[in-house]
Amino acid sequence: GSPWRLLKDPNTYQPNYASQFWCTTDPVAYFDVNGILYYVLMAYQADRVTGSKTCEDICPTGALNDWAFNRAVQIVAKSTNGGDSFDTFTPVLEGTFPVAFHDKAWLAASADGTIHIMWVASLAGGNIYCRSTDGGQTFLCDEILSLDPIGGGPGAGQGSFLEVGTGADVYATWTNGGGIAFRHSLDTGDTWQTGRIIQDMNSGTMPGLESRDRRGGFPALGSDRNPDSPYADSLYVTWQDGCQADTWSDGCDSNGSAQWVITSHDKGETWSTPIRLSIPNDDEWNIFPTVSVSPGGVVDVSWMSSIGARRLPCSPTATPDCADTYGAEYPALTQHYTYSLDGGATWSQVVDVRDANDNGWDPSLCHHQNGMVFIGDYNDIDSSWQAAHPVWPDTRLGACDVYTATIQRPMFANGWDAGKRVTAEAWIAAHPL
Repeated sequence: GSPWRLLKDPNTYQPNYASQFWCTTDPVAYFDVNGILYYVLMAYQADRVTGSKTCEDICPTGALNDWAFNRAVQIVAKSTNGGDSFDTFTPVLEGTFPVAFHDKAWLAASADGTIHIMWVASLAGGNIYCRSTDGGQTFLCDEILSLDPIGGGPGAGQGSFLEVGTGADVYATWTNGGGIAFRHSLDTGDTWQTGRIIQDMNSGTMPGLESRDRRGGFPALGSDRNPDSPYADSLYVTWQDGCQADTWSDGCDSNGSAQWVITSHDKGETWSTPIRLSIPNDDEWNIFPTVSVSPGGVVDVSWMSSIGARRLPCSPTATPDCADTYGAEYPALTQHYTYSLDGGATWSQVVDVRDANDNGWDPSLCHHQNGMVFIGDYNDIDSSWQAAHPVWPDTRLGACDVYTATIQRPMFANGWDAGKRVTAEAWIAAHPL
């Protein structure tokens, strides 16, 4: 919750491994329980001859390097001072499109310092898993999580997510067709149990304003990493689904989409019946879910929603596919949020976290580097003791910017041990928002 700072002083810049690349994308920031910040980014396109863009602002539609990724690499940076400086920028694995194009990584870190990273690598075999046991100096990539050695397990798919438990447990999820795939390691990623589908999904993809404007979203995974929490080692998965009924069922469909969640309190061995989080409303869309768990065991979930947002006129120049998809008007979007104090059994009233008086932000103002409308592929959220911190795109100032909010809610889940709570409250008092 401290003030954000822009590091504009050119003297703070130091060349690193990513500096040789023309573009970077798909960043993920992750704090471990020791306060170390890990930052993963995908860097690509190192040769202008193959089509790296030299234009400013919005580039022409269909520029060559929108598909000619002549070189791509996942890079992990590590900071021990909250991001003021980074100790390392380590390349994990490089490849060339389409054989080994490394896309949409996610990262987590165990309490012992082991770093875990996973992404989907197109024709190279699927969801690659790598880990570092030397603080991010080197990485070993010796596991394709989507290739089950026993056979019959889930195949590859986008939406790679990693999380860790209080000890040596590591968890991975991704999408496979119409289901959520899950694998579990008991030994900090050295070996992995057989993968399986833990939840089927009904398609709930919101139509975009152009072909690049993907709004399918990915299931998100969160874990309770605090051993003192009454729900320690619990897991939470949330996803967008075409079912808006009170009870989820395979084949359930509607004219919009809803947000659902499942929970596990035995490290992923069994999972709860799905619970709908969003308000049911036909012809409305709830997309891009994200989840995190606070040190106090509070589960925070946020997502984009068209409920309560204004409708905007379709423009053939700004939104060329809009009229065919929505008719005369398309929905703006806002950001919704809810939390749980009892391990995901019940949830608070859904609230809109935006404080702008514009009745929703305009997705037509967000663009991919090729000039097409694009709002991204996912959101994120993080949780401190005192608050939830969602992040989303917003256009309240007339351009597509990144916004966050500090949402204060109860600090402790139900069931905390009295002595442990006193110790935690003393720490919180010494570290106010």
